[in-house]
Amino acid sequence: MQHRTLRVEGVETHFLEAGEGPDLVLLHGGEYGASAEATWGPAMARLAERFRVVAPGHWEALSAARLRPPGYRRGNAADEFVQRLSSVETPLLILSCDHDPLNQPDWDQRLRRIVPGSRVHRFRRSAHEPQIEELDEFVEVVARFLLA
Repeated sequence: MQHRTLRVEGVETHFLEAGEGPDLVLLHGGEYGASAEATWGPAMARLAERFRVVAPGHWEALSAARLRPPGYRRGNAADEFVQRLSSVETPLLILSCDHDPLNQPDWDQRLRRIVPGSRVHRFRRSAHEPQIEELDEFVEVVARFLLA
């Protein structure tokens, strides 16, 4: 795994990169200061056996207030998110957990309806981080989706 830094329009973002093959970008909110290494380390190492994997270090840095347009109002966030997602033409793999205390129970199905062709996989034994709690199943589900 290599640590890299990318600077775009004055914003510097740290990311991890590993492996060769088709590109795979791993994103997690990181609201609680989670690093890419802590969040994705073991899963990234396994996925890098088949893919070129990139994981931004502190994803929240990419959605920071300084990157929002002038006049941005917080109330617009949900509507803007749904509007942008509805224009996505590539199906998503939406991963959710049965025991997640941080998300609404049906968020995954609502998201699936917004992006046509997307697939939902629910991890039955995980609370919030299946890439750690159910590593083998996580790697298999992601690889199967990408190689289909």
